[in-house]
Amino acid sequence: AAAHEIFHTAILAHDDVIDQSATRRGKPSLHKAIGDNHYGVSQAISLGDAGFFLAMKIIAESKFSESVKNKALRIFTDSMLDTAVGEMLDVALPKEKNLKEKDVLKIAMLKTARYSFAAPLTLGAKLNHPEGELDLHLPASLDRFGINLGIAFQIQDDILGIFGDEKETGKSVQSDISEGKITFLLTHALKHADKKMLDFLKRNYGKGDIAKTDAKKIREIFVKTGAYDYSRKKVNYYSENARIVLEKLTINNYFRKILREFINELMERKH
Repeated sequence: AAAHEIFHTAILAHDDVIDQSATRRGKPSLHKAIGDNHYGVSQAISLGDAGFFLAMKIIAESKFSESVKNKALRIFTDSMLDTAVGEMLDVALPKEKNLKEKDVLKIAMLKTARYSFAAPLTLGAKLNHPEGELDLHLPASLDRFGINLGIAFQIQDDILGIFGDEKETGKSVQSDISEGKITFLLTHALKHADKKMLDFLKRNYGKGDIAKTDAKKIREIFVKTGAYDYSRKKVNYYSENARIVLEKLTINNYFRKILREFINELMERKH
């Protein structure tokens, strides 16, 4: 748990540098807090790197057997690699002319679902049964549960990033628009917008600092094209998929109840 939390914090430090995000959880992002210049960026990158190595060190120095630790490190480092690939795609795809929904889905799976949900669940199950007395199908089922829940979380996060309350989310509702973040909102709107809407999106989405009135118009386009409702349906779809997998998991009712509550909290979250 500690290793994953440290990795999570480290990757967010890098993510904020890449996205040039000024805030994180309602406070200045790490590189802004340190110096808001080359020094701040350099230190944030270095601290993020240190976090990656510290997370692996925690697993390597745990009291499990060497074979168990090797399996744990394999799961952990695989999720780290997936996250890095997802980040690279997230940076590269805005330059693509023909964005597809499957691209958004791939980023959500690699960049969020794998390390935030699937890997911690799978790793926890394996470490809880270090001698291998684990249902052979449980790791794969937990992975499916985590991937579906993680994708639902990311789509919900993208909705809140543009339609949320800044006081609750702790980030500007214009930052994703300025950055040009690739989301279900965007791909659906691009597919269903009329010429006037499409021209406006291409001129203003992902073009850096944007006026509040233009950001508001982009939100209106997302609503008028059905992109907002479509994205909400996708959150429900992947959450329900996770719920279906959960009810089939070979786990005790105590843990099943916790995971049910986790799904419910995701569906209702405002930040």
